[in-house]
Amino acid sequence: MTAVGTSAGLAVGAAVVGLLVQSVAHPDTYVFSVLTCVFLLLAVAV
Repeated sequence: MTAVGTSAGLAVGAAVVGLLVQSVAHPDTYVFSVLTCVFLLLAVAV
């Protein structure tokens, strides 16, 4: 993966988390649960 791909991935991730923080009533709980689910899905995939 090139430096451009890595930078784009970080930018997209930051934008998604920024939208979640502004639009969800309890962002810390929601973001933690979403990241936990993603982590578990990736652990199963590997």
